[in-house]
Parts: sequence; C-alpha cells; structure tokens
Amino acid sequence: HRLIKAKIPSQPTQWKYAKGWTKYSTDGQTAISIDYPDEQVMVFDVETLVREGNFPVLAVA
Repeated sequence: HRLIKAKIPSQPTQWKYAKGWTKYSTDGQTAISIDYPDEQVMVFDVETLVREGNFPVLAVA
C-alpha cells in the first residue's frame, strides 16, 4: 500500500552520467553515487522495442 500511495519525486534538474548507481534527492536537486540501491522497492519500466530486436530493453526513468 505504501508504494501505491507514494508521491512521485521531482525529475532531476541535471542527470549524472557515471557508472554504477546514482540516487537522486526527492526534490531532484542532489545526485549521490551509491554502491547499491538502499530502497525497499524499485520500479523498472521495461519496453520491448520491435525495431531494435526481440529482447526487452530496460528504460530507467
């Protein structure tokens, strides 16, 4: 129930392009490099792009 009622955080004002995991603050102002996600739940949007092949593509948003 907490996931359904959670507020969607603001989109980051700038994206950090670096290897590994990046955690953004809920206001979208701060990017922090982390070793691994420390959240209880993660949501992934998986798209299947037919023109690119028959394999799922991970779209992180």
